[in-house]
Amino acid sequence: MKCRLSLFSFIWISLWGCLLPADDVVTLKNGNVLRGVISVETPTHLVLEMPGLKLTLTQDEIKNIEKMDAEARDDAIEEVRAPRPYQEEFYPENIRPLFRSLVALDEVKSQWQEAQRKTAQLETDLLSTQRDVTRLRRSVENSKKQLDQFSLSDEESPVLQHQKIEAHNALVKQTNLTIGRIRRKMDQLDSLKQQIERSVEDERQKRNDYAVGARWMGEKWVLFTTRLQSMDDPEPEWFPYLDQRMKQHPAAFQVITEKEEPPFVLTASGNKEYVLPKGEGGHYHVAVTLNRMLVEDFMIDTGATFCILSESIGLAAGAREIGPAVDTKVADGRLVKVLPAVIDEMNIYGQNFGPVTVGLIAEGEEMKVPSLLGMNVISNLPLRLTPEGLLMTITPEDKNTILRSMPLLRSTP
Repeated sequence: MKCRLSLFSFIWISLWGCLLPADDVVTLKNGNVLRGVISVETPTHLVLEMPGLKLTLTQDEIKNIEKMDAEARDDAIEEVRAPRPYQEEFYPENIRPLFRSLVALDEVKSQWQEAQRKTAQLETDLLSTQRDVTRLRRSVENSKKQLDQFSLSDEESPVLQHQKIEAHNALVKQTNLTIGRIRRKMDQLDSLKQQIERSVEDERQKRNDYAVGARWMGEKWVLFTTRLQSMDDPEPEWFPYLDQRMKQHPAAFQVITEKEEPPFVLTASGNKEYVLPKGEGGHYHVAVTLNRMLVEDFMIDTGATFCILSESIGLAAGAREIGPAVDTKVADGRLVKVLPAVIDEMNIYGQNFGPVTVGLIAEGEEMKVPSLLGMNVISNLPLRLTPEGLLMTITPEDKNTILRSMPLLRSTP
């Protein structure tokens, strides 16, 4: 069997081959050049090994072979067969449990993302079916108008009357068929709505599983890196690979600094009254949980229509983008790129809100604008200035507070 390589595979193989200290160069008749270590060679085929890959080539498809020095072959084979960062064997025995935990967290995140894609596809199918129903209903309305205008005149010839009756009957038949299609589409709508409800619940559960796993992994990672930094030994060569993989889970780094809930007064009605002290710059701050991921130092900003947070935090918390980036003017007059998105659940000291429209600050801007609690949430929170600070009344409840309708994010001229 001949070896067939896609362009991506060829580039990947070529790049890995360049990383070897010495290699064999195999030029194929189709012009592709492969680099690796020849471990098996017979009159009919050869086996070219690359990190994590063995490629069998027939002699018929090979144009030329440039072999490395015989002295370097043993070292090259050892290098090409050495474990890679994506393999457990690459890490010391005592680090492998941490690696396996990261692999498990990757899988949980993948399941959550797959659930998100499924929900998004179902919502797309729902909108498409709704458009079909609207189109079919318009067709029926137009047909009914034509049927209402049907009439026969004694002055018309029998042939013309017969033609009009046939056209009328054909339109009736077509209208009934269209009505039947509408009924089937309505059944599809009901089915899709039920599927979406189940899919959203499944997505919510997987998101919560990921949030809990990320919290646990983040705490474990902090303890591990703290111990590692306390040692006098140089940084192990495997650490950057593990660190890079860990950074693919920004949610883990947002949940590891949770503070105790600030003091409050419990009222006779069961509400909790917090007095927020004035912070740096005269602003007031609260800790906000987004889809069970804690974000501290959310600044209360009555001048912001929507809540604003960095794109990395928003996406880590499972924000769903609902439109392209728009130019938005912030308090200091700058224009920043903001992605409109929705957070399914927001919790402030026990009071739930959702879904909440937020603006995600495009990458590169997150360090310039703090996380802001905007009026789409603030307007649902009783706030009152007192000599001690800002008095905020929280109503703990199981269900989300339905936010008052707000205009969509629009570009600032």
